[in-house]
Amino acid sequence: MTPPNFPKFDPSELEPKALKKMSEIKAAGEKVGVALSGGADSVFTLFVCAKFFGAENCVALHYNHDVRPTALRDQNFCESLCRALGVKFAFKKRSEPLKKTSEDSLRKLRHEFFGSACAAEKIKSLALGHIKNDIPETMLMRLLRGASAKALCAPRAVSEKSGLIYFRPVLSFGKAEIKSRLSASGIEWVEDETNAECVFLRNSLRVKLLPLLAEISGRDPAEAFARTRRILEENDDFLREIFDRGAEILRGGKIRFKSPEFLKAPLVRRAVGIMERASGFELSAKSADAFIKLAAQNLAARANAKGGFLIFDPKTSSIEFLKNPKPLPAFFVELRHGENVLPGGSKIIMEHAEISPDEFRRILAGEFDEASTAFIRPPGSAIYAKNIEKGDAYAPLGLKIKKSVLSMMSAKKTPVLKRKTFPLVCFKNAEGIWAPTLAPSESLKLSTYGLAIRLTYIDNSYEF
Repeated sequence: MTPPNFPKFDPSELEPKALKKMSEIKAAGEKVGVALSGGADSVFTLFVCAKFFGAENCVALHYNHDVRPTALRDQNFCESLCRALGVKFAFKKRSEPLKKTSEDSLRKLRHEFFGSACAAEKIKSLALGHIKNDIPETMLMRLLRGASAKALCAPRAVSEKSGLIYFRPVLSFGKAEIKSRLSASGIEWVEDETNAECVFLRNSLRVKLLPLLAEISGRDPAEAFARTRRILEENDDFLREIFDRGAEILRGGKIRFKSPEFLKAPLVRRAVGIMERASGFELSAKSADAFIKLAAQNLAARANAKGGFLIFDPKTSSIEFLKNPKPLPAFFVELRHGENVLPGGSKIIMEHAEISPDEFRRILAGEFDEASTAFIRPPGSAIYAKNIEKGDAYAPLGLKIKKSVLSMMSAKKTPVLKRKTFPLVCFKNAEGIWAPTLAPSESLKLSTYGLAIRLTYIDNSYEF
């Protein structure tokens, strides 16, 4: 293929936010990736990037899904075009069998390749050939799923996922205009014959619904949807500024609202979305709405998701996702002074403590957190830790009668899943002494200040 002419375009015609990001990338002297399918949109995007960054600073990425008879033709075309432009070409052909041929499964494979290829080439940014005509299709698909306002801003000019920046420079161009500019410069492209087939939802919207909307309204849906997307993005950017002022992301991905005045449904919904992306879980629309309604009223909320659950704690105005702990095997271990690591990674630290009169007063006043700390009289014999089982019991402070450990935890509203991972500190005969969230045993209560045993529990049963 002989070196082609470049299609006419001016940088000022590119999507403004994408152009700003491109200028930052160019100033940093970084290479960019360009997703190249061979279609008109991606070919035009490749020329734009080769002109803006220089062909030597671009790497074209092509994924061959191998689901169409013309897939190899497209791959060969892309490779020849890159050779003529002087752009490095990287590709991958699907090798694993597809369980199901769907838009989502194909997109997942494609983006996995983009991620690995960009990492191999030390590329931080990837150009995608989304255009103005993609906007109504994307928005309609998301509307049919009951998407949030934030989700309806897609496709954004600049976005980030898994540490890779995506920019869409030709989002301001329509399909007809792109094809016209390519043709005027004698530049070829390949057509995906399945675009006219109504196999996938996106194609059905493109082929059936959007022409009907144009006919009924007498307007170009792409222009109207593009304006709506832009307005929604403006609103979402403003909401992000408010969220950044009113909430903070703590270690482990926990989100805390700085004051109850920021507990508004749109901000809580934004926090849930951040946690979904960070933790990889997904709530149903019904569960998410119910959770957000309660949290926005500063009420305790919980929503189950695959692999764990989302909780809102009104005491701390915080949201966190807890993964289901792995079931622990039965254990019975003697505790030594110092740090004791239990099955599952949690720890009990047992140490001698010289209790001062003031500390003794604070212990009696209940100022220490029973979820993680207990003070007991030195027992004079070895003590052990075991997994909590049905039938475990002891008499807590203030009582002479034994009570079931699990029933005491239920009364203290200890989360059910945590009850399965908490240890019971006990004597050799399994009689209980203390369990996290409960008061210690009456039999070993401190009667005065002086020498004591301090037990500290460090919970690592949950992954955050």
